[in-house]
Formats: sequence, structure tokens, C-alpha cells
Amino acid sequence: MAKNRGAAASRNNSPPEVLCISGDRLALVLNQHERVRAKASEWRAPLGLAITLWLAFLVSDFRATWGLKGDQWGVVVFMLASFSTVWLFVELYQRFLISSTEMSLLEKICQNADRQDDHRGIFFFHAEDSSETERVLVYFDIVWKCYLLPSADIASIGFDDPDAVALLAAQVGRLVGAREEDIKVRRVPNAELHSTKYSYYHRREKAYTFEFLHVSVVEPRPEIYEEEFFSGGRLYRWMSVPELLQDENTKDRNSDVLHHIENKFSDFYYHTPPSLPGRIGVPAGAQQ
Repeated sequence: MAKNRGAAASRNNSPPEVLCISGDRLALVLNQHERVRAKASEWRAPLGLAITLWLAFLVSDFRATWGLKGDQWGVVVFMLASFSTVWLFVELYQRFLISSTEMSLLEKICQNADRQDDHRGIFFFHAEDSSETERVLVYFDIVWKCYLLPSADIASIGFDDPDAVALLAAQVGRLVGAREEDIKVRRVPNAELHSTKYSYYHRREKAYTFEFLHVSVVEPRPEIYEEEFFSGGRLYRWMSVPELLQDENTKDRNSDVLHHIENKFSDFYYHTPPSLPGRIGVPAGAQQ
């Protein structure tokens, strides 16, 4: 299982085949990379100086000259050798810090590209209200300034690995205040969406791959049945897709996902069970 997860992580984290980056941004990345490489080579100067001075101190017979005795020259060379040794260790330590944190050139170019890839899993909750209208769970995002379905980065998730799926269930539990053991997460088949749009988080265009993850909660807390509730500092609401498309910002910034759900209505609603064992807007104690 762990092997499958590692394979999935390696596959999804590989660089994209095509990158879009402006010439100015690419030049900046290359210049920064060259400065870092030059900085990483600065240990060679103190190394050569330290070797020269220590050899001179160990094998030379210092004589009185320029007003200094031979022993005094020995002290001067010893101090210079010690200083160059300290300098060498400082440069080596800085080189270690650079090598341990520095990204490869390709990684830096990918990070600064005008368009980036993002592989996300959208947590799809759906349930009927008292009028039998299908509603999905969304939250209002203060950065995007619109309603979004909860999601998570799944680039390194291998769905054949039970531990990875359990991590997703735990994340959903934190989102809606439910216990991990009360949550089931599985992929909605034939529902993958590829979309390119502007990210208001990262302030650049991103090429998204959305996978939809159906979520069911076995024993939800009573607040989840309310039409809106707070959890984890977010305002969650149960809304129908037509209601969401009536919000101008949501329609402008998230219509790709919402229209995809509409176009694959049967895959999302008929082929997956309701996320809650009851109806939205009906108190938990009154559920039948």
C-alpha cells in the first residue's frame, strides 16, 4: 500500500510538460539561482588560506623582521590561521543551510511560472431539504469572495492506501466538526474536471485538476442539519446549484465546478447516497 502511495506522489508531483512563464520572471529566477550557486562556492577561498597559513605555522622558522621577533610572527600567523579556520567553518555552515533548503532550478521555475498545476480533491456533500431539493455544502471564502466547495490538495494522495484516505476523513472531520470514524470518503467515478482559471489565493493563473470526493457522515452533529452553521472559523451553507449561480462572484469564479456538477447530475446525485441520514432544515430530533 505504501508503495502505491509513493508512486502516486511521484507521479503527481512531477514537473508539468509545458510551462508558461514571462521572460522577465525567468531572468529573475536564473539570476537568483546563479547568485545562490556563487554563494555556495565561497568556502573555497578560506579553505586555501587556512591550509597555507597552518602549513606556514607548522613548518616555518620565523625570523625577526620589520620590528617583530620570530615568536611574535608565529603568534600573528597562528591568529590568522585560526581566523581563516573560523571563516571556513562559517562558510561551510552557510553552504549546508543553502543545500538543505535550496530548490532545484526546475522547481523554482515551476514555482514562479505564470500558470501552475494544482491537483485538488473537492469534498462533495449533498442532501435533500424538506422540499426534496438537492443541496450541496459550501462555505464562503474570504479571499475568493465567493462560495466554494471544501477542498484539499491531493497531489500526494494514493487512494489505494487506506492511511491516505483516513487522513482525508480526518481533514473532513475537522472541517465540519465530526469524528473521523463517522466519515466515509470515496471518489465519484467519471467526474474528474480539468479547468484553467485565475487563483485568488496565489494571484496567478493555475491549471486545476479537480477530483470529486463524495463524503457521507454516519452520525452528524445536530448543527450540520441547519441551513447554515459555523465550523472551524468558516460559515458553511447548504445551497442548491441554481442558488449558487445566482451569486455574481460565485458564478464568475466557480462556475466551472458548478456547471460540471449540473452536467453530471446523475453521477453526483443518483450514483452516490445522501451525505447525511436526514433532511436539511429539519431538526436532528425530528428526523425520521
